[in-house]
Amino acid sequence: IIILQFASFAQSEPKPGKKETNYMVYRSRAFEAYADQKWEITSKLLQSAIDNYAFRQRALSFCIQRCSDEEVKSDTKPILEISSMTEYLSMLGCVERCCLEKLGDPLIIEDPLIDEIFRNNQYYSIIQQAFQMSGNLLGSVRAGETFFLFNPSNVAMYRRLGSFYREAGMDRQEPLQEPLYHEQYRTAVKSYTEEDWPKCSYMLEQAIATYIRLTDLCRARCTYPYDKTSALKKVLDLSGVVVEITRQIGECRLNCFDDMSLRSLSESAYLAGMLEYLQYCQYMVGQYQHSASSCYSYQLMDSRNSLINDNIAVYREINDINLIPRKDIAEFLDSY
Repeated sequence: IIILQFASFAQSEPKPGKKETNYMVYRSRAFEAYADQKWEITSKLLQSAIDNYAFRQRALSFCIQRCSDEEVKSDTKPILEISSMTEYLSMLGCVERCCLEKLGDPLIIEDPLIDEIFRNNQYYSIIQQAFQMSGNLLGSVRAGETFFLFNPSNVAMYRRLGSFYREAGMDRQEPLQEPLYHEQYRTAVKSYTEEDWPKCSYMLEQAIATYIRLTDLCRARCTYPYDKTSALKKVLDLSGVVVEITRQIGECRLNCFDDMSLRSLSESAYLAGMLEYLQYCQYMVGQYQHSASSCYSYQLMDSRNSLINDNIAVYREINDINLIPRKDIAEFLDSY
């Protein structure tokens, strides 16, 4: 997913009546250019497709927020009741009208498989090839890093990047784009290596807050199912419609954890990694209670880390330290 900070919606809200070229149109034109070996055009068109997909996801998120009566939050109960279907479908109609206003054309829910490719930024693999064929080595490496960031189990890209770095003798390059929370996380880790403990703590707090907020926003966006038309046409009875839409919403919300964790080994591994750095940086600036709470929060996700377990054992011996989880982490974990 190309994710933008929710707090920026007010400033970057899509302008009414502005018709945007659909990302599927850009995608189709890019494939034509690729077949004709027009590499620079291919990379530009695919980047435009990715940017437009992000724009539409922003518009959808904004409209769901505006059309929903409830605050956007991590709701663990995506089940719909038949009695509420009229209200729910009315909300979807509001979302579609809002998106028409913001996008300049009707909201189109594409094939879930194509949506997954955009969500996982897999088209950066083609952009990487196009840059390489046009002789843009730096662009090729950075596009490859972007693809690998969102698809870390792809062995072919891992080897390709390794070969590029060895042949060019260049340092590790940053991706062309990355989620805001990941950029904040990287900045925090850099501060950690430089022993700038206050900045490390601050950036990790920012990263965790952004991660939780954008996960909530991703799950709220799932209120609009992938294929409402399929749900309404393929199932004859209303209870069947409820089951089908509920299935789509639930599947989408589970995908949010996988997407936000950048395909980590588990949904909680990414968040736990941030807490492991944070507890140490907090300790180094004398924030012992905060450090203890970060350790305890980490342990809720992974009780096998011997270093964290040893730290908690030390904090248990300090009388004025309360071993309680962070409020934001506890609420977030309850939303699983």
